[in-house]
Amino acid sequence: MIIGGNHAIIAPITEQEVVTMADYKKMYYALFNAVTTAINDLQDAQRDGECEYIEMQDVSLTILPTSTDEKPKTTG
Repeated sequence: MIIGGNHAIIAPITEQEVVTMADYKKMYYALFNAVTTAINDLQDAQRDGECEYIEMQDVSLTILPTSTDEKPKTTG
């Protein structure tokens, strides 16, 4: 077996046939980093949205009814 670059080359079965294996460790790390970045971006967006909501001057909350017979109650 010859290892180099992004693939491992297995000794050829015949002179014309060469089997290569993907570098799964490199692909795993790339996927892990992309997922971690996406999670961090979503958490940052949620935090920013929560801060923006808290900082709003005129906040009017609506308590939603638990059944369809009740009318919504507005506070604020």
